[in-house]
Amino acid sequence: MSNIIAERDAQAQREQEARDNDSFFSEVFGPWLAGAIFTFVLIGAMMLGMLALEPGPFQL
Repeated sequence: MSNIIAERDAQAQREQEARDNDSFFSEVFGPWLAGAIFTFVLIGAMMLGMLALEPGPFQL
């Protein structure tokens, strides 16, 4: 009986460590990922703006 309880506690500890690692990843890389997405969206908007202002076959 105590073997089953020990196995369940070990499984719960592994799951808790997995959740801790996941939250660590999101805390550390979350702002970087958001900044990268924002940067690429901003670059895309500038490229579309340049296309809209350019005279030529790609004028919107």
